[in-house]
Amino acid sequence: MEKTDNLLYEITKIDKENGVLFLKEVLSNNDAVQVVDVGLSSGLNENMLVFTRLIHLGEFSMTSGLVYYFLADHKQYLIKRSAKFMKKVNSGDPSVDRFIAFFKLNRLDGVATLN
Repeated sequence: MEKTDNLLYEITKIDKENGVLFLKEVLSNNDAVQVVDVGLSSGLNENMLVFTRLIHLGEFSMTSGLVYYFLADHKQYLIKRSAKFMKKVNSGDPSVDRFIAFFKLNRLDGVATLN
């Protein structure tokens, strides 16, 4: 199993019938990863961004449980604001800084859920 960081992902495709989402990391040129998550796939649309940590298991991945939701229209805003928040936190661990930044952004700009 590969260790991963918590990152911001764009939903590129949803297969609701099979409970699969295809997520592409916002700040990289990596290919989309196949994520098995029945709850997420049934409750989201392709105009969303998700902040989560993925656990990679061979050909597919799954979320670690914690997910923050944002509108895709806010992508540039989230990129800029998260960088500013991360600079302020400056814990020495970029993963911790990113988590705290998106925790704050979720409170300011996140999409409310009832999961």
